[in-house]
Amino acid sequence: MKVRLLLFCLPLLFTGCSWVVLRSPLGMMGAGSYPYVECYTINSDLHTAIRAAVSLKVENPNYEVPQDSSSTGTLADGDLSYWYRMYFYDPEEKTIYMAGLKEEDKPNTSTFALILVCPYDHEQNRFGEMERINMDFRLKRNMHYLKRFKKLFVETIREKAVDSGRPLQ
Repeated sequence: MKVRLLLFCLPLLFTGCSWVVLRSPLGMMGAGSYPYVECYTINSDLHTAIRAAVSLKVENPNYEVPQDSSSTGTLADGDLSYWYRMYFYDPEEKTIYMAGLKEEDKPNTSTFALILVCPYDHEQNRFGEMERINMDFRLKRNMHYLKRFKKLFVETIREKAVDSGRPLQ
């Protein structure tokens, strides 16, 4: 009986371990429910990166997610234990991006990750279906969202985080 159990469990264990080992170097590993996030490195500590992201939204109020009057309530930025969750609105594309910030073990390094993308119908004040980046889209559409997110939000937050981390002269 023990031999059968061992013969059954050993391949499962091996398959699971090899899956993690092969995926981790590719940068496809995420936390919890979002294993397909697209990660970007921010060269600052978590608090500076959060301040940079909040500053971006304050300077560009059109990047704030419109308030929804439906039963889903509002999409508010906030701490979610391991990730600091943030929402950004792209008014040109009428798209909401759910992103997360987390601190890394390496000093002055944070990860900024794109997690979900959601269309927003401003006229009807309705959210569309949340879709996972690197999972739910065809390649061309996925690349479009990644480029757009990086251009609008990642590059600006990187610049702001680095600038706010410099000592005043």
